[in-house]
Amino acid sequence: MLITISVKCDRPKIEPTALSVTSPVVRPHERGDVLSYE
Repeated sequence: MLITISVKCDRPKIEPTALSVTSPVVRPHERGDVLSYE
């Protein structure tokens, strides 16, 4: 959820950060949410 909020504020900055912070299993799920919000 924190990532989703950050995406709205800093979309390009959170993209690389999310990959490092989130696990590889959650990576595809998070990316899907980002695309929907965009």
